[in-house]
Amino acid sequence: MVEVPPPTPRIVFRRLRPGDADLLDTLDRDEGVMQFLDWEPPSRAGQRAIVTERLRQDERWPGHGCFAAESPAGEFLGWFALTARDRPQVPDLGYRLHRRFWGQGLATEGSRALIDYAFGSIGADAVEADTMAVNQASRRVMTNCGLSYVRTFEVDFDDPLPGTEHGDVLYRITRPEWLARAH
Repeated sequence: MVEVPPPTPRIVFRRLRPGDADLLDTLDRDEGVMQFLDWEPPSRAGQRAIVTERLRQDERWPGHGCFAAESPAGEFLGWFALTARDRPQVPDLGYRLHRRFWGQGLATEGSRALIDYAFGSIGADAVEADTMAVNQASRRVMTNCGLSYVRTFEVDFDDPLPGTEHGDVLYRITRPEWLARAH
């Protein structure tokens, strides 16, 4: 069986499946979800390609990956991810939730579960996350999960979103910081 983060009181994690492209498409078309990500969500074909690539990454980096997040009753909430990129020992934390689940602490709850999983199960040295500097809600989630601000950096976009001129921010928590927080 492929490893997934343990459930939280309100979130059950599972690996993405090829058929989840429609769920991701609906999520990305939910009003406001893409505000700090892109002008428009990917096409349906694009979503299928994204799921296929994520599944490939899951095979390449066992333990890392994108996890569908469901309620204990099976309702799709969104997803959480630990992406290996080029440094599997420092995965990148990401998440996306349907708008109706915003403001309920689910992003923090799920992110904490993935951080604990990263350090406790896949041997991460650190976990990082980034967002646009103007995305105060995601910055709050990162801080609430124990990540600390590292730096602001510029990203070059062909068609920048409003707020891009303020840069992106990187947050990080290291294993020693997590251990101090966990005990």
